[in-house]
Amino acid sequence: MLPDDFADMIERLGHPRPAPPARIDLLRALDLAAVTDLTETNPDAGRVLHLVYLMLEGDQEIDWVAGYAALEVIEQDLSTRDIDGQALGWWTRTERGNFRATANSAEVLGFRARHGKRSGLTEPRMTSKDASWFVRRVTALWLTYHLGTTS
Repeated sequence: MLPDDFADMIERLGHPRPAPPARIDLLRALDLAAVTDLTETNPDAGRVLHLVYLMLEGDQEIDWVAGYAALEVIEQDLSTRDIDGQALGWWTRTERGNFRATANSAEVLGFRARHGKRSGLTEPRMTSKDASWFVRRVTALWLTYHLGTTS
């Protein structure tokens, strides 16, 4: 369900309209034709988009492993360019840490966790919904960077 559709549904149920995900404007502003062209010349772009697709493929729960892998590709690409996504404001240290801790926790996510060993984390530090939008936002910022448009 798209964010606007979800917000409309919540309002119809008599609740206050929820705030849209942070920086959703970036996703809406992406030129899909330009992104498709980018995947032809940048294999990492195609890989990240495939991983985000896999992350979102489930009905209720995201694929945390695919989402984490997408972030790793992005971070590796930025690292080879001596760029720090956190310094650019693409994510905060807390956001990245919360995503990592939850994605790695077998206690929190069970078989969906990135790691099999116990981490000691018993409560999620990031919800699936927030994690989903976190990965999508970082992906949109990274694609925007590669497309040479402003973020």
